[in-house]
Amino acid sequence: MFFHFFFTSRTVLFTFGFLICNPIVISVQISFFLRFVSVLQNFAVKMSLCFSNCSTRKSVSVPVKKGFLLRLSSRLQGNELEKCFVALLCIVGLFASGLFLSRKRSAMGRMHCPGKGISQSALPYRRSVPTWLKLTSEDVKEQIYKLAKKGLTPSKIGVILRDSHGVAQVRFVTGNKILRILKAKGLAPKIPEDLYHLIKKAVSVRKHMERNRKDKDSKFRLILVESRIHRLARYYKTKRVLPPNWKYESSTASALVA
Repeated sequence: MFFHFFFTSRTVLFTFGFLICNPIVISVQISFFLRFVSVLQNFAVKMSLCFSNCSTRKSVSVPVKKGFLLRLSSRLQGNELEKCFVALLCIVGLFASGLFLSRKRSAMGRMHCPGKGISQSALPYRRSVPTWLKLTSEDVKEQIYKLAKKGLTPSKIGVILRDSHGVAQVRFVTGNKILRILKAKGLAPKIPEDLYHLIKKAVSVRKHMERNRKDKDSKFRLILVESRIHRLARYYKTKRVLPPNWKYESSTASALVA
């Protein structure tokens, strides 16, 4: 009954007392923490039942979270005890992240706009290749080479593979990202894609300025775009993606995106 003693409410509150004192966690409701303690006690009871019936094979389902069950077996031999401790720590980490870290925190602001940019996409938890996908790693690579020779950017290649061939994530199938596959074959674009699109936007705004010389707002936006171009080019020079003598010039920028 060691687990049941260890996870009494008083001991749990003493063990996790530092979480309550943390100023980041003060805003968390007390009901969530009490639910966390009750689930840990329930888990401790299940674990004590497992240890009391070690002579027979017995499987139990421990409710960890809504829609999530952890199945445990009571045949504890060799390093099974260590595995139970690891499973217990995983559950503690799961609840700690779910209760305290999943709240929306203040995000860093955008560079040239008032937005915060909190919204983001989330990849599926499973990283394995789906069973219904018939393409192999070599087939996906051949499709990437074929589309790259047509002049498509890595992002467009990924969209075509997703929509037409059912490859959601190339990295899960091949083990490498699209850009790394193209670099290994020597088909990577000379200018990074994000820098390419910034230059393309600057060229478009400058053409608009030639037709509308009194558009002061576009002139200001052009200054911001070209500022991001210089900033990003300086970063890629430090990472040796661009040559040290590469320089953005507005007069010759249209030739880079032609």
